[in-house]
Amino acid sequence: MKSLIRVRTRAIGIDIADHTLSLVELEKKASRIVIAGFVQTRIPPGIVVGGRIRDEEKLSEIFGHALSKIRPRRKGSDIGVFGLPERQVYVHVFHTPAIVEREIAKAVEKEAAETFPLEHGDMILASSVVRQDSNESSVVLLAIHRDVLREWHLFFTRMGVSVPVYDSEILAIYRGLKADITKGPIALVDIGAVTNTVSIFDSHGMIRYIYSFEGAGDALTDEVAKTSHISIEEAEKLKRSLDIQNPTTDMGSLLPSFFDRVREEIRNGIAFFETKTQHKVLRIVCVGGTSNIGGLMPYLHESLGRDALIGESGVLNGSEAQKGQGIEAIGLALHLIQKNHIRKDPFFKNPTEQELQTATRTVERKNSGGAASATLQRPEKFQDIQKEKKTLRQQIAILFLILVFGGVAIGGAFWYQEQLQKKNDERIRALTPQYTSTQSVRISVTLRIPSRIFRYPIPSLPIQDSMYAEAIQSLRRQLNDNEDYWRVPINSLIEPATTPVASLVYLIFDKSALREYVKKLIDNGNSAGIAYDIGAIEYLSVSQNTKENLFVLEILVQISSQAPIMLSPQDIRN
Repeated sequence: MKSLIRVRTRAIGIDIADHTLSLVELEKKASRIVIAGFVQTRIPPGIVVGGRIRDEEKLSEIFGHALSKIRPRRKGSDIGVFGLPERQVYVHVFHTPAIVEREIAKAVEKEAAETFPLEHGDMILASSVVRQDSNESSVVLLAIHRDVLREWHLFFTRMGVSVPVYDSEILAIYRGLKADITKGPIALVDIGAVTNTVSIFDSHGMIRYIYSFEGAGDALTDEVAKTSHISIEEAEKLKRSLDIQNPTTDMGSLLPSFFDRVREEIRNGIAFFETKTQHKVLRIVCVGGTSNIGGLMPYLHESLGRDALIGESGVLNGSEAQKGQGIEAIGLALHLIQKNHIRKDPFFKNPTEQELQTATRTVERKNSGGAASATLQRPEKFQDIQKEKKTLRQQIAILFLILVFGGVAIGGAFWYQEQLQKKNDERIRALTPQYTSTQSVRISVTLRIPSRIFRYPIPSLPIQDSMYAEAIQSLRRQLNDNEDYWRVPINSLIEPATTPVASLVYLIFDKSALREYVKKLIDNGNSAGIAYDIGAIEYLSVSQNTKENLFVLEILVQISSQAPIMLSPQDIRN
């Protein structure tokens, strides 16, 4: 299928995040790749939220204006590569005994079903065998909800931009880095506006570990604003002048405490990779605007014992991208210009008409601002609506007979039909969930709910990838219907570092009880009594409360409601 994507001499990398938009057009001239256009701009809050379009009209204006700056006299459609929002794309690396090409699809389907929290009918997959020898095949697997891909596809279609490739953000960032930076295993740290992502790439350029967590640049800006009692705009400017190794009196310990978690997540990722592969991570490469905080690279170097540097692009020399920004858009455009990436990296193509039609669970409507929005109907209420409509059709049929056989009652029948229609419309509207707001809330949950430990004995050292797969399969066979588990072994939480590894240890917990507990916490802070539904719960990290000998699960909860629910840290505290 990938052979259908042809190499281009010009392509636009399109990077749209919740708060920023970057467009980079690259042109290949002989053996050189040069910049034909470069635009970066801010997106006001609320237009794109969590990687989903909330106000298409305003986003169209911003995107169209940025595109006109790159190609003011361009005729015909532009060719672009879009980086699907990291929060909407699942990236997974798995290893299997060496398989032939005809067996790959079956292996991918099986792995996706066991790994991703998406229904089979809602999931679109992309995969690529990035490494293979006589003993093992290594596969990078991407998954996305078909409604998300559909949403962005329709947006670019309306904008007149052809997007043959929908790419992964993290793969694009790695692709956009200078070649000498990517030599040897590296830890790639993307400090974004909303989320941070830690990824480990091995010496072959294959992603081996990826983990994302909340609390990025915007969160730091908010903390600076609160601490200094200034506006967000002023805080953004002040943040750029701060130095983690020389904090001002007003800032105190704000920067070290903020970056402590970033440092620990990098440490965990490195430890996980090095334990599995016995290969040392050579350097830490940071990208994103917040990576320019003064003293951050020396801080990471001293605390983690690795070289730390801000990522640079091999294309945008001397520009802002050299400071860790714009690299993703460059890497996106490179996907169509450098043929080796079309062959190697997994990506999503334009969805087919059948795939677009399958996405029937999404109900589009217009909100008060005229922007397209979407909400999922809850199954039980949807069934009630169907019953109401069926009853209405039956009643209208009876009225039709009255009209035919009772001419004298025509006027009254029409009046009755109109009143009946209004009454049923009101009842249907009452049954339809009027949820127009979506928010994500981060909660730390001390697992006082039912939880347990699962141990899988290790037959020999070093630990092989196949052992992790066997451990997960054994664990899943023992799960109850209401249970879920933390995907990574927690040996480091419950055993001293000097303890020989005799088994892989996993944490299992009651997901139904977790959801009920989360609901209680939200109810505590929902003093206005706003109607809401709890959607997806994403597991971010796990730690241990040594005082109570309990585990603490950091989660991200999606809430759909009639209006935003203002929750303070005290409201959702254990």
